[in-house]
Amino acid sequence: MTAKELAEKLDGVKYEDAIPQDLSDEAERSGLVIVYGMSDDLVEICGAIFDDVGAWDGIILYFYNGVLLRDECDNEECPYFCRMVEKAKTVEVIWNDGPGHAWTIKTDIPHEAFMIQEGGEDFSQGIIFSKNDI
Repeated sequence: MTAKELAEKLDGVKYEDAIPQDLSDEAERSGLVIVYGMSDDLVEICGAIFDDVGAWDGIILYFYNGVLLRDECDNEECPYFCRMVEKAKTVEVIWNDGPGHAWTIKTDIPHEAFMIQEGGEDFSQGIIFSKNDI
């Protein structure tokens, strides 16, 4: 499955249904990563990478060598983390970026986008990219 094919299947998915397990499994087999916002303070990552990240007021995610980087030093100035971040690909997840949906996602990683809906209205943008591109 390609990112475009998966985005077409996910576009318009209902918030309460989130990402169906069968599509998350298919993304994993295809080497695809899905990133989207949930509630008002959480970013979900599934497919070839599986994680959730607290994102109160938004967050920048760093991906390097096919993994989501975490600051294990618990120090924003950790020299090891800083060196990896300099080389990392970023995904910026923005909360409440003007009118429309609650979550907006920006990245330079080649990707496809889809929209999650709640109550018939757009709630969160989601993106899909290849793990090979990070």
